[in-house]
Amino acid sequence: MIRMTLIGGQETIARFNSVSEQVYASLRAVIMEEWLDLQAYIVTSKLSGQVLKRRTGLLSSSINVGGPQTTSEFRSDNSYIVGKVGTNVVYAAIHEYGGQVHKVSSKGKSFTQNFPERSFLRSGLQDRQAQIRNNIDEAYRRSMRRLTVNG
Repeated sequence: MIRMTLIGGQETIARFNSVSEQVYASLRAVIMEEWLDLQAYIVTSKLSGQVLKRRTGLLSSSINVGGPQTTSEFRSDNSYIVGKVGTNVVYAAIHEYGGQVHKVSSKGKSFTQNFPERSFLRSGLQDRQAQIRNNIDEAYRRSMRRLTVNG
């Protein structure tokens, strides 16, 4: 039989908990910043001429947290960090994915209107994906270096 005793076990556990809290706080901060930057990028670049042109501003305002019809949100706890950018505006999906809308004219005549795909959400995330990943990776490396230096 082999018996092992860990000396300083409580201190070791406390150190690991402290490390994870510090790394988590660093990652949470950078992910929140990237989430806000992504919202701004979609509104200022994708919905202001690059993909769609602003008419009423409803779609743009729905992207930002607190805007009407937004589904954008930031949530976190000790096991996850989620930054979601989205909208509930009824016509957003037809622009994002493209498709057909069947309508009836004021004269009672049926017709189909075709919409090309004009992605603003998926393409916005794709445009910024490498930068977002790099910034999260760098935040992780910085927090680990601080722990190593200060540990």
